[in-house]
Amino acid sequence: MPLQDHFPLIDDRSYDTIVAEARSRIPRYTAEWTNLNDTDPGMAMVQLFAWMTEMQLFRLAQVPQLHYLKFLELIGIELEPAKPATALVNFPMQASFSKTFTIVPAKTQVSTEQADDQGRILFETDKAITVIRSQLSHLLSDDNFNFRDITNDNLDTLTEFQPFGPAAAQGDSFMLGFDAALPETTVHLYVWTPQPANNNGAVMSQCFQNTDPVTSTRLAWEYWDGREWSRTSLLKDDTAAFSRSGEIQIKAPAEGRMASEIFGELAQARFWLRVRITHSGYEQAPAIVAIRTNVAALTQAQTIEYESVGGSNGEIDQIHRLRYSPVIAGSLVLEVDEGAGYPLSSWRRSSRIST
Repeated sequence: MPLQDHFPLIDDRSYDTIVAEARSRIPRYTAEWTNLNDTDPGMAMVQLFAWMTEMQLFRLAQVPQLHYLKFLELIGIELEPAKPATALVNFPMQASFSKTFTIVPAKTQVSTEQADDQGRILFETDKAITVIRSQLSHLLSDDNFNFRDITNDNLDTLTEFQPFGPAAAQGDSFMLGFDAALPETTVHLYVWTPQPANNNGAVMSQCFQNTDPVTSTRLAWEYWDGREWSRTSLLKDDTAAFSRSGEIQIKAPAEGRMASEIFGELAQARFWLRVRITHSGYEQAPAIVAIRTNVAALTQAQTIEYESVGGSNGEIDQIHRLRYSPVIAGSLVLEVDEGAGYPLSSWRRSSRIST
């Protein structure tokens, strides 16, 4: 995120605001001054000084970027070192696949389609993810009075929508319809919420956001069993009740427990999960941009194992270089053969070594 989007203005007053401020103070300090028209000599002086002040404020605001960095360092804020790129990737499963779900292991590599002068850019999955064959085909919002179809809103990733409706009151629910019953496994959902923007319209970076929203809202996850809504287990919710982007993990019910049903004005029956508000603590109704299944987090990195970096002759300050660099902080595992063979001795980094 460009740093210049977040540079604060020392003083954002303009010529008009300075004149208006001075005019508003005249009755308080000089009650005998009653002619505040532009033709008054006193107002001409006010306008002259406002014009000169605006020019001074403009010059003061031209602080070099290096000074901003040094000022931030004085209060303990420093630029973070370079980090690998991250991405979210959807792993679709073909309808003809024989299994209802499969597992994409951790460290699964994904590359760009086009290669540059150094080859294809590789990404690896951060952790294993269960990919399901059931497709999320319909979304409904239920406010206890009617069902609102928000399927198309979910497909349009440029606009946001309110999954619980504009009220988000107790009892309101957000319904997810699948074209087939969910397999008895962990269902991974990923939710994107709108990114806040500053006054200039620039999207704020993560360090300028409230990254840990606190909410008293309580949600219940349920599935339709053919007669009623039955509870299912929520395993993980990084979204803080749909207040931020993140992953949601649901434990799907046992095989054969889900039943298809038609809700609202849909033409086809679907297998339904829903999340219902049991206690609403929202200050305003949550909004999301999209919700998807089978989404995994990836990091631009390549795992290298069993690389031999050489031997030691016992002298101090020896340097052994890795074949691949740079290395992600905290990811290096160093094992040393001290003469006893396997298993090798694990070494750890000394705290005296600076970063």
